[in-house]
Amino acid sequence: MNPAYGCRWRRTPVYRSIRYALQGLDVQALAPQFRAHAARLAEGAAVIALDGKTLRGSLDRFEDRKAARVLSAFATEERIVLGQILIEDAGKDHEIQAAQRLIETLGLSGRLYTLDALHLQKTVETVLATGNDLLVQLKGNHPKRLAAVRTLCQSRAHAEQHYTVDQGRRNRIEQRTLRLWPLPRAAAPNPGTTTSRP
Repeated sequence: MNPAYGCRWRRTPVYRSIRYALQGLDVQALAPQFRAHAARLAEGAAVIALDGKTLRGSLDRFEDRKAARVLSAFATEERIVLGQILIEDAGKDHEIQAAQRLIETLGLSGRLYTLDALHLQKTVETVLATGNDLLVQLKGNHPKRLAAVRTLCQSRAHAEQHYTVDQGRRNRIEQRTLRLWPLPRAAAPNPGTTTSRP
């Protein structure tokens, strides 16, 4: 650090000194530099997972401050966080807006984003507008959409099928069947949907 920053430290700084230095940085100015560095490390990232997490220790009842939530874009194969954005409110609508801002900020195209089912209404348009694809896990908490997808899949034959067997935890054998149905653009925001059954 001495040659790079002109310091005259004779020994490695302790954790507290590094923490004070980091707290003095301009987060808004530093975040784009981190995103650019991460993008170079994960230049060929094909799959990006967006997920919101609550920051541990951010809840402050004395100051009447809610726990902070952050939405992260994670390159699954490279295991690198490409970017993060603060969710201003814990409500689902605010997480949807945060996801849209993060996708636009990353400025990537030709990637596959994975999201929760709550993003089906609005985030889909942002993903497609930026030249990307979307993979959403649809569960029973969206019964109408789940029923519509099941009806559509039952009305036509699947185009592809893949079967895998893995050794799970505690010596369990996990069997998965993956089926792919091609759908017209009018029926879904992306040309295909998949369902997996263990």
